Amino acid sequence: MSFEAAVNRKAIDLDKLSVEMTTAAGSGHPSTALSLGHLVTVLMYHQMRWDPKDPWNQASDRLVLSEGHAVPIIYAALADLGAAIGKNKAEARPMTKQDALSLRAIESPVDGHPNPQLGIHFFDAATGSLGQGLSVAAGVGAAARMDKVDRNIYCIIGDGESREGQIWEAADFVVDHALTNVVPIFNCNDLAQSDYVSPQQSYQGLADKLHAFVLSCASSTGTIPATFPAPSTSCTSFRTASAHWPSSPARSRAGARLMNREWESTARRSRKTRWPRFLVSWIGRPKT
Repeated sequence: MSFEAAVNRKAIDLDKLSVEMTTAAGSGHPSTALSLGHLVTVLMYHQMRWDPKDPWNQASDRLVLSEGHAVPIIYAALADLGAAIGKNKAEARPMTKQDALSLRAIESPVDGHPNPQLGIHFFDAATGSLGQGLSVAAGVGAAARMDKVDRNIYCIIGDGESREGQIWEAADFVVDHALTNVVPIFNCNDLAQSDYVSPQQSYQGLADKLHAFVLSCASSTGTIPATFPAPSTSCTSFRTASAHWPSSPARSRAGARLMNREWESTARRSRKTRWPRFLVSWIGRPKT
């Protein structure tokens, strides 16, 4: 089986569980979760260096989900991998599908947004207050450098939330401090809370802003890369790499028909299907 086929198969499984979780809860944000299915699969099953049995490991790569409402897709992967959950190591146990299906229940550690205090220590901070995630990632990256720990920090940011000024203050900090271990990823699915994003939040608009901040970025259509741009100790040694997974509720038709109705209705109104693009960015002025 090819890498792309394996990613697609796993992403569909995670997408299905995400919809089952939000359906059981009667609330949540399944459409945003579905837009991240392929990206999360590549990150958590292939790219990140981490041990599902030991989320406390200080050498592990970290993932900051700035668009915290998309967390069901992360929970789906954690349950599939049997990642350790619990308020401390003594109470740790493998996460199960039943745990995932308890999403948003008052007694459940599986909160509607990332919340390590409840026992999901895959996350370093509670996120979901939009615009704050890249600041968290920058802090984790700076701490890793101070501690001389070789780990990468991936941060997933929504295109709608990129309207928040704090995102760009954090980008400025990342560049100022040459935090080459921080990898911001913009999920450009073209949709915000109640409408399409403005041209300022389009993938091209965001790419132009990133370039202005001396952050290179890469985006292409229809490919699933085997690796992301590799972080480096030098701001000049990055190379571009494609980073676009076509991922939408339409890709999970077998298990997500309820959400497809909403998605396909929107697609019909716009007269075309809008696939997410992912802008993977890193420090370094783009080549001209």
